[in-house]
Amino acid sequence: MTGSTSDEGQPGDAPAARRDLEPGRAVRVPPRVEPRRFRRPVRRAAFAGSMLLLVAAIPLLAFTGLRAARDSRGGEFVTLDVGPGEPGYQALVTPTPVMFVEEVGSDGTPIGYAVISVTNGTNGGGAVMLLPAGLRVEVDGLGATTLADLRASSGLAAVVDAVEDLLDLRIPDVESVGPAEWATLVGPAEPITVENTDELVVVDADGVSETVFPAEEIDLAADEVAVYLELGVEGETELAGLVRERLFWRAWVARVADLGGDAVAGLEGDGAPTTTAAAPAGAGTGTAEPSLSLAEAVVMLARGVTQVSVIPVDGVQPLDSVDASDEEYEAQSDELAALVADVVPFPVGATADDRLRVRLLDGSGSSERALAASLDLVPAGAEITVFGNADSFDVAESEVIYHREGIEDRAAALADAIDADRLVFVESSDTLVDVTVIIGADYETPPSADLAPPTTIETAASEGSGTDG
Repeated sequence: MTGSTSDEGQPGDAPAARRDLEPGRAVRVPPRVEPRRFRRPVRRAAFAGSMLLLVAAIPLLAFTGLRAARDSRGGEFVTLDVGPGEPGYQALVTPTPVMFVEEVGSDGTPIGYAVISVTNGTNGGGAVMLLPAGLRVEVDGLGATTLADLRASSGLAAVVDAVEDLLDLRIPDVESVGPAEWATLVGPAEPITVENTDELVVVDADGVSETVFPAEEIDLAADEVAVYLELGVEGETELAGLVRERLFWRAWVARVADLGGDAVAGLEGDGAPTTTAAAPAGAGTGTAEPSLSLAEAVVMLARGVTQVSVIPVDGVQPLDSVDASDEEYEAQSDELAALVADVVPFPVGATADDRLRVRLLDGSGSSERALAASLDLVPAGAEITVFGNADSFDVAESEVIYHREGIEDRAAALADAIDADRLVFVESSDTLVDVTVIIGADYETPPSADLAPPTTIETAASEGSGTDG
């Protein structure tokens, strides 16, 4: 099966952190438990491509029965004799698999970062979001710092924590990739044909320069990948260098798509992606988060449409430098929230209270309309944990029902995101969700939406879920 890629984007005391990682070592990272401030949710800006990734994401709704989930958390669920197309059906959503990749240069210094999401499960496709090392982040105890400086002072785990905070997203898997790892991973797919945009040279000790990669179509051997990613043009900004990195990621994914699933080293069996037991979910959705390695991720990306982008940023020149290569970056918060909602349709919050856990129900007889609403709800602070049908398909007005005290303002932000006028409190003993959102006939689905209903395994519903409003 072949896939395709799309190109988006522009070119003291250390904080509490996870254990540090050595280059080339992939580990599962346990969730953080410390609270963090709630950031005001933002409204998603409507744009044409937003629905396309949601269409691709629907098969990822690989549901597990709510009875099994409830058994692991306490409480009771009642199995109903109803199917996915009938009122009352509900099922648990599997979170979108996400991982963090650190690219390490020949001297062991990090040279780039990427966040990868797989939006369509076994059917493939997803996104690669590239982050400049000069990206500024706010860190408790340190204040404003760049990812590069944070890595040097506090280690990789602190960088992952900071990126999770920035994206409002739990990233359970982390992999650090140096020259040896690149050579191994890319080996089965070499050469990687890249439309290189800039002449890249090296200068020896005598000051003699040699062109290593000309500004033309080039064929990268596996052991040349790290060199290509590490080299730059004198005086260029980091964003300019990320243009070449985007070209590499696009070319690699496309090459794996052409060659098939065994064209990445590090897979078990016959090349099909495999996962290991997942660490506990950060926000407790009731399901284990999918475990993901870089090898598995690339194979999955190659099976469908993959978006490669640099996160939206503004360039900021440090006061103590006039050199363009020292440029730092600040994330464009609204645009970044919209991007995350598109490429991670079903996120998990980094901590237990980071996002409101949402039961999203179709009240109009159109699962497509209800799924489309997730594109508005996720950037407003939602974590979709349950998807299904309301008790009736005759709901005229969308409704947001919150089930615990102290979250009214955050629930109101969800209501505002979908233009719902009805916001009510219904106390519930259900510990799986904080809010129930029922999408009525008044919710306007973007004209570009063309969604298929999700696949489910078990029919179940919760007693006392508060869906009656």
